Amino acid sequence: EEQVQSLLQKFPKLSPPSPEELGNAIRSIDTDEPLASLVDGMSAEEIAAIWKALRENAPVYAPRMAKLGGKFGKQLFEKVSEDIDSVISATEESSSFSDAIIRNSAKGISAAAKAAAKASADSAGD
Repeated sequence: EEQVQSLLQKFPKLSPPSPEELGNAIRSIDTDEPLASLVDGMSAEEIAAIWKALRENAPVYAPRMAKLGGKFGKQLFEKVSEDIDSVISATEESSSFSDAIIRNSAKGISAAAKAAAKASADSAGD
């Protein structure tokens, strides 16, 4: 957190966007987002207050969100791998050539999901 704060201090303070600019930025992400219309109706002072809060709190919460995302990714990839492994074991008795190819491909996907789960865990600090 301290490193992020010191890095932010090296950048010139960015002036807050106008309500229209912020509304357009939100619309560029999701054209149906009702928040964009709400932002369009805000005053410049309200946008400045939101901008200041974001600037001050981003260094605190961004690393926490990244860690949370890493934990979610780990759980997701572990579940995918477990599901694939259970399907592979349920079809082991099939001796058809096409099933064998599918099982081998699925084993590769499962291994990739396990590696992704491990990488997510490492990035989340688990």
